[in-house]
Amino acid sequence: MLRFKSNVARSDPFSSYSQCLYGRTRGTGIGSGLIADGHLYHGAKGASGDIGHIQLNREKVPLCRCGKVGCLEAHAAGWAIARELRANGFEAEDAHDVVRLIDQHVPEAIGLLREAGRAIGEVVAGVVCILSPRTIRVGGTLAAEQEYLVAVLRERVYQRCLPLATNNLIIEATSTSEIGCLTGAAILLKQKMFTRDGSVLLLKRYQEWRLEDFDKK
Repeated sequence: MLRFKSNVARSDPFSSYSQCLYGRTRGTGIGSGLIADGHLYHGAKGASGDIGHIQLNREKVPLCRCGKVGCLEAHAAGWAIARELRANGFEAEDAHDVVRLIDQHVPEAIGLLREAGRAIGEVVAGVVCILSPRTIRVGGTLAAEQEYLVAVLRERVYQRCLPLATNNLIIEATSTSEIGCLTGAAILLKQKMFTRDGSVLLLKRYQEWRLEDFDKK
Protein backbone atom coordinates (compact mmCIF):
# COMPACT_ATOMS: atom_id res chain seq x y z
CA MET A 1 0.00 0.00 0.00
CA LEU A 2 1.28 3.47 -0.86
CA ARG A 3 1.13 6.15 1.79
CA PHE A 4 1.37 9.77 0.72
CA LYS A 5 2.96 12.47 2.84
CA SER A 6 3.40 16.19 2.33
CA ASN A 7 6.29 16.78 4.68
CA VAL A 8 9.09 15.78 2.30
CA ALA A 9 12.72 16.73 2.85
CA ARG A 10 13.79 19.64 0.66
CA SER A 11 17.06 17.97 -0.25
CA ASP A 12 15.24 15.34 -2.28
CA PRO A 13 15.24 16.07 -6.05
CA PHE A 14 11.55 15.11 -6.28
CA SER A 15 10.50 17.01 -3.14
CA SER A 16 8.45 19.59 -5.03
CA TYR A 17 6.30 16.75 -6.37
CA SER A 18 5.42 14.95 -3.13
CA GLN A 19 2.16 13.47 -4.45
CA CYS A 20 2.31 13.59 -8.21
CA LEU A 21 1.39 11.42 -11.17
CA TYR A 22 3.32 12.37 -14.28
CA GLY A 23 2.16 11.11 -17.66
CA ARG A 24 4.02 11.39 -20.94
CA THR A 25 2.29 11.13 -24.32
CA ARG A 26 4.83 10.94 -27.11
CA GLY A 27 4.82 9.36 -30.53
CA THR A 28 6.79 6.49 -29.04
CA GLY A 29 4.14 5.51 -26.51
CA ILE A 30 2.40 6.41 -23.26
CA GLY A 31 3.94 5.99 -19.85
CA SER A 32 3.67 7.47 -16.39
CA GLY A 33 5.65 7.95 -13.22
CA LEU A 34 4.30 8.04 -9.68
CA ILE A 35 6.09 10.22 -7.15
CA ALA A 36 5.13 9.42 -3.57
CA ASP A 37 6.77 10.87 -0.45
CA GLY A 38 9.13 12.71 -2.78
CA HIS A 39 10.43 9.49 -4.33
CA LEU A 40 9.77 7.89 -7.69
CA TYR A 41 7.91 4.61 -7.16
CA HIS A 42 9.52 1.76 -9.12
CA GLY A 43 7.36 -1.26 -8.30
CA ALA A 44 8.59 -4.81 -7.75
CA LYS A 45 10.69 -4.99 -10.92
CA GLY A 46 11.02 -1.36 -11.91
CA ALA A 47 8.10 -1.51 -14.32
CA SER A 48 5.52 0.62 -12.51
CA GLY A 49 3.60 3.27 -14.43
CA ASP A 50 3.21 1.31 -17.67
CA ILE A 51 -0.33 2.62 -18.22
CA GLY A 52 0.06 2.52 -22.00
CA HIS A 53 -0.74 -1.19 -22.01
CA ILE A 54 -3.86 -1.08 -19.87
CA GLN A 55 -6.60 -2.39 -22.15
CA LEU A 56 -9.79 -0.43 -22.72
CA ASN A 57 -13.19 -2.06 -22.93
CA ARG A 58 -14.33 -0.65 -26.26
CA GLU A 59 -15.92 -1.87 -29.44
CA LYS A 60 -12.88 -0.91 -31.46
CA VAL A 61 -9.80 -2.93 -30.46
CA PRO A 62 -6.83 -1.69 -32.51
CA LEU A 63 -3.62 -3.69 -32.63
CA CYS A 64 -0.88 -2.41 -30.35
CA ARG A 65 2.82 -2.61 -31.13
CA CYS A 66 3.21 -4.97 -28.16
CA GLY A 67 1.15 -7.55 -30.07
CA LYS A 68 -1.98 -7.25 -27.94
CA VAL A 69 -5.18 -5.44 -28.89
CA GLY A 70 -7.06 -2.61 -27.25
CA CYS A 71 -4.16 -1.10 -25.30
CA LEU A 72 -4.42 2.56 -24.35
CA GLU A 73 -1.34 3.22 -26.44
CA ALA A 74 -3.01 1.74 -29.52
CA HIS A 75 -5.87 4.21 -29.02
CA ALA A 76 -4.07 7.36 -27.94
CA ALA A 77 -0.32 7.41 -28.64
CA GLY A 78 0.99 9.70 -31.34
CA TRP A 79 1.89 6.82 -33.64
CA ALA A 80 -1.62 5.36 -33.27
CA ILE A 81 -3.30 8.67 -34.11
CA ALA A 82 -0.97 9.03 -37.10
CA ARG A 83 -1.99 5.54 -38.21
CA GLU A 84 -5.65 6.52 -38.16
CA LEU A 85 -4.91 9.71 -40.09
CA ARG A 86 -3.02 7.76 -42.78
CA ALA A 87 -6.00 5.45 -43.10
CA ASN A 88 -8.06 8.56 -43.84
CA GLY A 89 -5.69 9.78 -46.55
CA PHE A 90 -3.52 12.22 -44.58
CA GLU A 91 0.27 12.26 -44.53
CA ALA A 92 1.21 11.52 -40.93
CA GLU A 93 4.03 9.39 -39.59
CA ASP A 94 4.33 10.43 -35.96
CA ALA A 95 3.12 12.76 -33.19
CA HIS A 96 4.82 15.77 -34.77
CA ASP A 97 2.74 15.31 -37.92
CA VAL A 98 -0.39 15.01 -35.77
CA VAL A 99 0.43 18.34 -34.10
CA ARG A 100 1.10 19.90 -37.51
CA LEU A 101 -2.30 18.85 -38.82
CA ILE A 102 -4.01 20.11 -35.66
CA ASP A 103 -2.26 23.46 -36.02
CA GLN A 104 -3.67 23.52 -39.55
CA HIS A 105 -7.13 23.01 -38.01
CA VAL A 106 -7.75 19.68 -39.72
CA PRO A 107 -11.02 18.42 -38.12
CA GLU A 108 -10.10 14.74 -38.38
CA ALA A 109 -6.85 15.29 -36.46
CA ILE A 110 -8.58 17.40 -33.81
CA GLY A 111 -11.30 14.79 -33.35
CA LEU A 112 -8.79 11.95 -32.97
CA LEU A 113 -6.77 13.87 -30.39
CA ARG A 114 -9.90 14.65 -28.38
CA GLU A 115 -10.80 10.97 -28.46
CA ALA A 116 -7.26 10.18 -27.30
CA GLY A 117 -7.80 12.55 -24.37
CA ARG A 118 -10.95 10.68 -23.39
CA ALA A 119 -9.15 7.34 -23.56
CA ILE A 120 -6.25 8.55 -21.44
CA GLY A 121 -8.73 10.16 -19.05
CA GLU A 122 -10.45 6.81 -18.49
CA VAL A 123 -7.21 5.16 -17.44
CA VAL A 124 -6.03 8.11 -15.36
CA ALA A 125 -9.41 8.19 -13.58
CA GLY A 126 -8.79 4.65 -12.37
CA VAL A 127 -5.37 5.66 -11.09
CA VAL A 128 -6.87 8.66 -9.29
CA CYS A 129 -9.50 6.48 -7.59
CA ILE A 130 -6.80 4.12 -6.29
CA LEU A 131 -3.95 6.50 -5.45
CA SER A 132 -5.59 9.92 -4.98
CA PRO A 133 -2.62 12.02 -6.16
CA ARG A 134 -2.40 15.74 -5.51
CA THR A 135 -1.15 16.66 -8.99
CA ILE A 136 -1.28 15.11 -12.45
CA ARG A 137 1.11 16.52 -15.00
CA VAL A 138 0.92 15.66 -18.67
CA GLY A 139 3.98 16.04 -20.87
CA GLY A 140 5.21 15.06 -24.29
CA THR A 141 4.63 16.13 -27.88
CA LEU A 142 0.84 15.85 -27.90
CA ALA A 143 0.45 17.66 -24.57
CA ALA A 144 1.34 20.87 -26.38
CA GLU A 145 -2.24 20.80 -27.70
CA GLN A 146 -3.73 21.45 -24.26
CA GLU A 147 -7.10 22.63 -25.55
CA TYR A 148 -7.82 19.30 -27.20
CA LEU A 149 -5.93 16.75 -25.09
CA VAL A 150 -5.50 17.94 -21.50
CA ALA A 151 -8.88 19.67 -21.24
CA VAL A 152 -10.71 16.54 -22.40
CA LEU A 153 -8.58 14.33 -20.14
CA ARG A 154 -9.42 16.55 -17.18
CA GLU A 155 -13.12 16.45 -18.01
CA ARG A 156 -13.14 12.64 -18.12
CA VAL A 157 -11.34 12.34 -14.78
CA TYR A 158 -13.86 14.63 -13.09
CA GLN A 159 -16.71 12.63 -14.63
CA ARG A 160 -15.40 9.28 -13.44
CA CYS A 161 -14.04 10.08 -9.97
CA LEU A 162 -15.72 11.07 -6.71
CA PRO A 163 -15.34 14.65 -5.42
CA LEU A 164 -13.23 13.39 -2.52
CA ALA A 165 -10.52 12.39 -5.01
CA THR A 166 -10.84 15.37 -7.35
CA ASN A 167 -11.25 18.16 -4.80
CA ASN A 168 -8.17 20.40 -5.24
CA LEU A 169 -6.70 17.92 -7.74
CA ILE A 170 -4.44 19.71 -10.24
CA ILE A 171 -4.33 18.39 -13.80
CA GLU A 172 -2.05 20.38 -16.07
CA ALA A 173 0.30 20.21 -19.01
CA THR A 174 3.99 20.60 -18.39
CA SER A 175 6.81 21.42 -20.74
CA THR A 176 9.86 19.17 -20.85
CA SER A 177 13.29 20.00 -22.19
CA GLU A 178 15.13 17.97 -24.80
CA ILE A 179 17.38 16.57 -22.07
CA GLY A 180 14.57 15.86 -19.62
CA CYS A 181 15.03 12.08 -19.90
CA LEU A 182 18.77 12.41 -19.30
CA THR A 183 18.15 14.59 -16.26
CA GLY A 184 15.76 12.02 -14.80
CA ALA A 185 18.21 9.19 -15.48
CA ALA A 186 20.99 11.14 -13.74
CA ILE A 187 18.80 11.71 -10.66
CA LEU A 188 17.88 8.01 -10.48
CA LEU A 189 21.55 7.03 -10.83
CA LYS A 190 22.46 9.40 -8.01
CA GLN A 191 19.74 7.97 -5.76
CA LYS A 192 20.71 4.38 -6.57
CA MET A 193 24.50 4.50 -6.50
CA PHE A 194 25.41 7.22 -4.02
CA THR A 195 24.15 5.37 -0.98
CA ARG A 196 26.09 3.14 1.39
CA ASP A 197 25.11 -0.09 -0.35
CA GLY A 198 25.41 1.47 -3.79
CA SER A 199 28.89 2.80 -3.09
CA VAL A 200 30.06 -0.60 -1.82
CA LEU A 201 28.72 -2.26 -4.98
CA LEU A 202 30.34 0.37 -7.19
CA LEU A 203 33.72 -0.07 -5.51
CA LYS A 204 33.43 -3.84 -5.74
CA ARG A 205 32.73 -3.68 -9.46
CA TYR A 206 35.62 -1.25 -9.94
CA GLN A 207 37.96 -3.60 -8.07
CA GLU A 208 36.84 -6.56 -10.20
CA TRP A 209 37.39 -4.52 -13.35
CA ARG A 210 40.91 -3.53 -12.21
CA LEU A 211 41.79 -7.15 -11.42
CA GLU A 212 40.56 -8.29 -14.84
CA ASP A 213 42.59 -5.55 -16.49
CA PHE A 214 45.68 -6.60 -14.45
CA ASP A 215 45.27 -10.26 -15.46
CA LYS A 216 45.16 -9.30 -19.14
CA LYS A 217 48.44 -7.49 -18.82
